Amino acid sequence: MFPCRPLVSPPLPRALAAAAPVSVRRLPWASTSLRVVRCMAKERRVRMVAKQIQRELADMLTRDPVMQRAVLPEAALGADRYLSSLTTIADVELSNDLQVCKVYVSVFGDERGKKVAMAGLKDKTKYVRSQIGKRMKLRLTPEIRFIEDESMERGSRSRVLDTTFL
Repeated sequence: MFPCRPLVSPPLPRALAAAAPVSVRRLPWASTSLRVVRCMAKERRVRMVAKQIQRELADMLTRDPVMQRAVLPEAALGADRYLSSLTTIADVELSNDLQVCKVYVSVFGDERGKKVAMAGLKDKTKYVRSQIGKRMKLRLTPEIRFIEDESMERGSRSRVLDTTFL
């Protein structure tokens, strides 16, 4: 049922066994040998879960009113959310143990719009984590960290510079 396999290490000398690291624990039935359990998901599963998280976050940005107000608070006042700023999920990186999820967010707009959107997303991390947990039905929902991604903006800026020199 679990993808984790116990790894049995050779017995340690008594001096080293007394000062064993915290991640290694003694089992009562094996007094001389230490047993280490490592839980790492397979690379394919990590990629699939990351893609699914990216899809769910993109869906939440387009359909969930709580997320829309977090990214663009002026939308509640009647501002056109499509012309003010544009927020996209550029990439999602998931750790091998499926515990930490780094979400790279691109915000197109002025500096104030970027700050407001990133602050709104960081304020709603608990909400996002709970919604992803409900939608995906994972055993443990990963911790969400929003990181601003400026690579697309840098790329569009370099294209403009390249065309001006022609």
